[in-house]
Amino acid sequence: MGEIEDRSFGYLLTLDFTNHELLQGERELWLKVESADGRTLEMASTEIKLGLKNRTIAEFLLVSEKEAILNATLRLGY
Repeated sequence: MGEIEDRSFGYLLTLDFTNHELLQGERELWLKVESADGRTLEMASTEIKLGLKNRTIAEFLLVSEKEAILNATLRLGY
């Protein structure tokens, strides 16, 4: 999992990606946070910019409990 930081309204989850498929341009990236029993805890989206020479960083502000986020399954899509 990426980094998770306390913020005033929840937790900021930062994910760092490697662009293996050499995609370029802007995309809307979706995150689904699921508990161990498959329940959806929350969903979020953010805009990312994919390029061939830059790191791709995605940030999501989540409001679930930190422990629940750390133990969750994260599903990504765009």
